[in-house]
Amino acid sequence: MPQKRIALVHERFTEVAGSEHVVEQLAKQWPSAEVFAALARPSGVPSGLSKAPRTTWVDRYYGLLSRRSYAPLTPLIPRAFRGLDLQDLDAVIVSHHAFATQAVFATNAPVIAYVHSPARWAWDPSMRAQEAGVV
Repeated sequence: MPQKRIALVHERFTEVAGSEHVVEQLAKQWPSAEVFAALARPSGVPSGLSKAPRTTWVDRYYGLLSRRSYAPLTPLIPRAFRGLDLQDLDAVIVSHHAFATQAVFATNAPVIAYVHSPARWAWDPSMRAQEAGVV
């Protein structure tokens, strides 16, 4: 039987925390799965991922911001997920807490969402304290 083609879609890899560890475990379950994210920084990718995630066009702008803050880019992220190349897959697994479920519009495959608690940065000001110029 041919191996199933699975893609893993995660919000972003900007720091390693709980949701990144979930993606790390999903990648161990499906080692041939391609991992996608809107944007990433090397220090935000869990060491257990066997290959670097594929990022979207938003990541280029993140680089122009010296990868200091993705906050100004958040309005672009839903569109970036809708534009992913997720065709010819058997399933897409989304690790979601903000926008990643928009990937459902990029595929005809079944989409399974692992939904984390709402993004803390949206409701906890201390989570935005490290953002450039935000208090």
